[in-house]
Amino acid sequence: MAHPRHLLGGHIISDLIGVVSYQLWGTTPWLAAGLGMSLAIVAMLLTNTVHPPGGGTALLALIGGGEMHALGYLYVLIPTGAGAALLLLVALVVNNLARHRRYSVWRW
Repeated sequence: MAHPRHLLGGHIISDLIGVVSYQLWGTTPWLAAGLGMSLAIVAMLLTNTVHPPGGGTALLALIGGGEMHALGYLYVLIPTGAGAALLLLVALVVNNLARHRRYSVWRW
């Protein structure tokens, strides 16, 4: 669940669903949060990009402040996409420094 596909896909898909849920049901926070998180988990399962923090990413897009909500769909790219890409870059560098370790090795 920590492979690049899961890391990037899980965060971006979940955040996209969180932003859409806020825009559709943002006036009713409990409905937006419930539907946003559950739909994010379903989407990650369907796309085989399950990354457990993705649920939190969807929730953060829903309960974030006005500045986060003002970004709209740009929020998916700038903080979330860029943050996940930076996290992946650090993981690739750190895990491949040692000769006996390789990241990412995909195992079916």
